[in-house]
Amino acid sequence: MIADPVVEMTCELVRLRRWVVAEIRGDRSQRDGAVAEWLASVSPDSWRMFFTLERCASHLLDAITNHDDVQAVPPAVTAIVKNEAARETESVLRAERDARWLAAYALEVGARPVALKGLLPALAEASPPLHLFDLDILAGAGDTRLLSQKLEQAGFAAATDNEAHHVYWKPPQGHLPVEIHRTVYS
Repeated sequence: MIADPVVEMTCELVRLRRWVVAEIRGDRSQRDGAVAEWLASVSPDSWRMFFTLERCASHLLDAITNHDDVQAVPPAVTAIVKNEAARETESVLRAERDARWLAAYALEVGARPVALKGLLPALAEASPPLHLFDLDILAGAGDTRLLSQKLEQAGFAAATDNEAHHVYWKPPQGHLPVEIHRTVYS
């Protein structure tokens, strides 16, 4: 047995990844009693870490529920996957809502920020959607002032320990953070 918990979790995450890729591809060859027993033994922390890194719970849920053999996956695992898929969906919907809100405000006041780092698919309602952790935009000084005022009015708070290339805006409950970049170079 591996004594280092970081190495142990890494091994577990790699094994989870192999199983999830097979499931999403429709390869059911890894479904047997030993795999089901192992899946049931994976800690909730490992599942959360896995889905935070891979952001694939929605795809996995689709793969394990759209087949007649859903019983091969332990019910506790299915419950974890359902919860994580719901969180992913909420995050995607927040990103789309917040991106449209910021874009509408920018148009209203004549600001011309540039969407960065995956924000365009959220604005375009692309499918499959990207799972964003924050909204990144590039704006000139005047546009930054306008957008910053709107963020403050909406309950966002500017961080005081920002990096030179952007300002991080901590969101109110139910929103994603916003980063207003001054430059694309760090």
